[in-house]
Amino acid sequence: MILDQEQFVYEIVRDYVNNNRAFEIRKILPIAMSQFAKNSIDINQNGIEKILLALVKKRLIVEGSTLIRSEILENETRQEIYSYICDNPGKYITQLENELDLGRHSVVWHLKTLLNFNFIEKQEFDNHELYYKSGLDFSFVKINYLTFKNGKILNYLRENNIGLSKTRLSRDLNMSMTTMDKNLKYLIENDIVRMEYIDNTYLYFLNNKTFSDKN
Repeated sequence: MILDQEQFVYEIVRDYVNNNRAFEIRKILPIAMSQFAKNSIDINQNGIEKILLALVKKRLIVEGSTLIRSEILENETRQEIYSYICDNPGKYITQLENELDLGRHSVVWHLKTLLNFNFIEKQEFDNHELYYKSGLDFSFVKINYLTFKNGKILNYLRENNIGLSKTRLSRDLNMSMTTMDKNLKYLIENDIVRMEYIDNTYLYFLNNKTFSDKN
């Protein structure tokens, strides 16, 4: 929520940065004071500075940026990246490059802007920085990432719902035991796969409850 005086200051900043000038509190203060005086609004410099800091805290404006939040998604490429992340939480930079057919520099630049204005967040998992819409539960993000990464394992378990041993999964899917160990560990930790000890053998099953909750 933005208050009346905040909206007034926000519009001052918008006009300032639209002239291709980076927002800095110390530079915008005298301009804002002048505008308040012109409009006969009684507020001192300290009051204006508090409003600016409140806008920064809300990520509506960012120090050093020539953009404001309301303009962030006007860029088509940035909108495309943001929409793709919203629809596919848990993507990392290389995936975004390949799946959207964009250059790394472009992806990195737009991700930084989306992060700065709190449209998205990122967390490290499985040696990757995963991107997702701000406010989304990271447990959901991990499930989405692991489901995509381990599609072959999950589809095979779905087709063989009587349970499969690690050895058979490794053999049938042509994965080393080390790789299979690591993948199953993550899948079990995130409740995507469950393990049961049956007839002296550890068998792995798809955890259907997780997928029903996810959907």
